[in-house]
Amino acid sequence: MSLNLKYNFFDYSIIRWVNNLSHFQDTFNPQNNQYFGHTLPSKNMRGYESGYVHNLLINDGRYDGVHRLPIIEYDIDALKPYPSNLKVFFVNEIEVKELPSVVKNDSDNIYYITFASNEITSSGRLEIRDEEGKVYKYSECVRFVSNIPYVIVHTRNYFNKDGFNWEYKPMNNWIRTNLPAKCLGLTNVEPDRELQRLGSKNSYEAVESRNDKKITYEYNTEGKALLLDAIEVLSGNTGSNAGFYLDLIRVTPAGEIEREEDSINGKGTYFVQMNDDYSVIEINDEDIFDDIKPVITILNPLDESIFIEGLDNIFSLDIYYNTDIQITTDLTKEIRIFKDEILIETLTPNDIVGVTNNKLEIKPNSTYSEGIYRIEVDDDFVIENTFGIFGANGLNNWNFEVLKGRIYNDNYSEVYS
Repeated sequence: MSLNLKYNFFDYSIIRWVNNLSHFQDTFNPQNNQYFGHTLPSKNMRGYESGYVHNLLINDGRYDGVHRLPIIEYDIDALKPYPSNLKVFFVNEIEVKELPSVVKNDSDNIYYITFASNEITSSGRLEIRDEEGKVYKYSECVRFVSNIPYVIVHTRNYFNKDGFNWEYKPMNNWIRTNLPAKCLGLTNVEPDRELQRLGSKNSYEAVESRNDKKITYEYNTEGKALLLDAIEVLSGNTGSNAGFYLDLIRVTPAGEIEREEDSINGKGTYFVQMNDDYSVIEINDEDIFDDIKPVITILNPLDESIFIEGLDNIFSLDIYYNTDIQITTDLTKEIRIFKDEILIETLTPNDIVGVTNNKLEIKPNSTYSEGIYRIEVDDDFVIENTFGIFGANGLNNWNFEVLKGRIYNDNYSEVYS
């Protein structure tokens, strides 16, 4: 007899995604069975759509429960090509709620998603949908919780690196989420010493000594053994894409996770990785989310004035960002306009014509003759994007040139003629 399994390798994702909900009901696939202990009532091995919660996502206070998860792409039942307007939704029997999200995809692949869960405190599943409500991906059941011990986890390791990897825009293609776990305060030092005998004496001295710091965490997976598998795989991968961080500190597993009998909990011990100066190697969330912070992507004139030699010209500007934005009410924040590196105008939030989605509309009071111009926007002028938490990242200036009859941006591609 041949078992028609829907996947040809195990999925070690923190959260599993499928193209059709029936895939979670295939009990021939061992990933779809969840064990709750043999001491509980009979038939505790259930399919993933049995109404049980299979994973926890914690709403932490650092970034309002923002998670970044790569998506494993399976062709079975995939609804390709994928559109460009995908969003993440939370779905259960009571509600269908769109979450603040960014989906990185092209027509053939959904690479990774970023979403905020701070407004969700119940159980359900995640779905990737388009604007018309068509569902392209389903997650396993999840429950969003708060006020429990958790650790922040970062990694961008290969998944099953010999058969599949999710390397795409590697600076941003991270897993960033929270796991129900706690540091037990169990720390110890593992010494690595080289000894030599002291002459003819029955004694030794240390020639060289290195001391490796170890810390222990306990994971509470609430019945999902696959989560321990995922941690084991993701923390132990090697290669140029490797890196595993717990609470922003890079660590290396000191051995296998010790699993408690019949509880699906586990304890993991890790070496703390150090820099050459013996400081810990840290990760910065700002770098991971760099691709969804407000950054100027294009600057266009609004009106259609033709620039005529010898005449000054008045025109308006649109500044487009890579995400939806909001601006500050702090009048000390400025937009400065320079001509040939000489400041000719300063604008405050009161001078802004308006903000529409990702567009900032500006109507300068000055006239513009031929010359090289630069717009400089204070980092805190744009204070929020779709997630309501990420300010601008410092790439908020744009050069353009006014010539006879044309405006150019800093890449010298024609904006208007």
